[in-house]
Amino acid sequence: MNECRCTMCDQVRPLDEFVRNRSKPTGYQAYCLICSRDQYGQPKVRARNILRKRRRHKEQPELIREETRRYDKRHPGARKATMQKRREMPEERARNVLRDAVRRGNITKPGSCEHCGKLCLKQNLHGHHPDHSKPLEVEWLCPACHSEEHRTAPSDAELLAIVAQGGSDA
Repeated sequence: MNECRCTMCDQVRPLDEFVRNRSKPTGYQAYCLICSRDQYGQPKVRARNILRKRRRHKEQPELIREETRRYDKRHPGARKATMQKRREMPEERARNVLRDAVRRGNITKPGSCEHCGKLCLKQNLHGHHPDHSKPLEVEWLCPACHSEEHRTAPSDAELLAIVAQGGSDA
């Protein structure tokens, strides 16, 4: 079997044009790479998938914990290795250096956001690193300004708006 029929475009294609998936009987996804990119590359679909995942984590925490335990049994040390890699990332290193400096009292947080000037509790201010190679040079921002600065993790409301724009198939 060197070819497979894509369930989306209904075309027969070589297996190297399909995504590998060991959980499927054939060992491949049911749709080709082109259809996969078209379908799952759309913002509406990505937003819907993120919302689905967040809802599942909130509604079924025990199931998520059990899946995590099973994963840890099948892949011993994998999550620990990932955490180790994450600790070595410049962003994480900068966060740790800043956190330790604040705890020791070498750096004090201001009482307001440097962007909007809003008064905040000190524990609510975020240290934003424009340059991670300089971990002690930060902008102190309120959560709203920090979110605006990054704009990488959209809120549930924003994701719902994206899904709604896409039509009734959401």
